[in-house]
Amino acid sequence: SPSGSPSVLPSFMPSDKPSSMPSSKPSSVPSDIPSQAPSDSCIEAEVRRLAGNKVVVDIAFSYNDKGPVASDWVGLYPCEDENLTPPFSKEPAIWAYTCYNRNCRFEPFANGVRNFTFDDATVPNFGTQGIYNKLEDIIAEKPGCYVALLNRIDGDSPPPYYNICIGNEIELY
Repeated sequence: SPSGSPSVLPSFMPSDKPSSMPSSKPSSVPSDIPSQAPSDSCIEAEVRRLAGNKVVVDIAFSYNDKGPVASDWVGLYPCEDENLTPPFSKEPAIWAYTCYNRNCRFEPFANGVRNFTFDDATVPNFGTQGIYNKLEDIIAEKPGCYVALLNRIDGDSPPPYYNICIGNEIELY
């Protein structure tokens, strides 16, 4: 039984029982599910309210160390999409290329350090049409928790995409 106070000197006596063995064998086949972005996030989102209660989302990213390419893009995803298999494997609610104001997918250079603002007045049409939404529609129809992801298109671009960075959670309401 343990003593009432800790000793100053370490004990050199081995324990009576060996430690337990691992509970399962490692997988022998690689998974088809892509791994998620590292926890060292390189993207941050912040909600701002402007005059007339208009909502915009400021985005800042810095990822030169991850080899930016022109087709990289930022999307806002409902937080619950993290529970999908694989996580965030649906299309985002709204998105834009990292250059923000145009389709820069095939340009020869990409800037890995930038900020822009998702604003319904300036977001490119491709980021808000069809299955995508304007911020005002997101707030009216599906308010709540969203997370910013910095993604890379890999191939023909159906989801899931390659997540470069997973950002912070924001509340859209």
